Amino acid sequence: MGKPLLRVDSAESASGIPALLCALGSVEVEVADLQVGDYEVGDVGIERKSALDFLASIRDRRLFSQAKLLAATFAKPVLVLEGRLEDVDHGFEEEALTGALSYLPVIEGVSVIPTRDTAHSARLIARMALHRLNGLGYEVSMHGPKPAALPILQRYVVGSLPGIGAGRAIKLLQHFGSVEAIFAAGEPELAQVAGLGPKLAARMVETIRTKYRG
Repeated sequence: MGKPLLRVDSAESASGIPALLCALGSVEVEVADLQVGDYEVGDVGIERKSALDFLASIRDRRLFSQAKLLAATFAKPVLVLEGRLEDVDHGFEEEALTGALSYLPVIEGVSVIPTRDTAHSARLIARMALHRLNGLGYEVSMHGPKPAALPILQRYVVGSLPGIGAGRAIKLLQHFGSVEAIFAAGEPELAQVAGLGPKLAARMVETIRTKYRG
């Protein structure tokens, strides 16, 4: 298995994470001036925020525009939330924090992953880069002592398409009604589903209809 190329925004150098990533030795680090996000590997875009910056970005509403841009740019947008919100004296109502944390994955499709500190963030980001290049590293069997429920299998099949995942799989199944209808749909029909758009629709159609040459 090879080393993934992880592009890192130059502004992140001050955090110490790029140096930690280099020390890990499991990824190739390229420092650049990224237009969106702090880290990118393939179609995975990662925004890292300390607990303090996360709270500040809610206050000045920067978080919401950043989340929209991250989701529009990458098929797999991720926000790494570093540190504990409860350790920061912020003055926010609990409902405001809960709303922001819910908004990111549910409305914008941005996964939120908490980390303890910069060292933990570095290990997580490196692991995401490795998973993006090499996958899990072993086969996950769907065959257990009990057969998986049919809706779970349907979500699994659709969610395995590039850039789809569990959330978009549910939206597609609710919109089209069956796996067969999704696979038969063209780009314009797929692009109408909330959260997909033309780029993902084109990748889906390419994956489904291109002749296998393995």
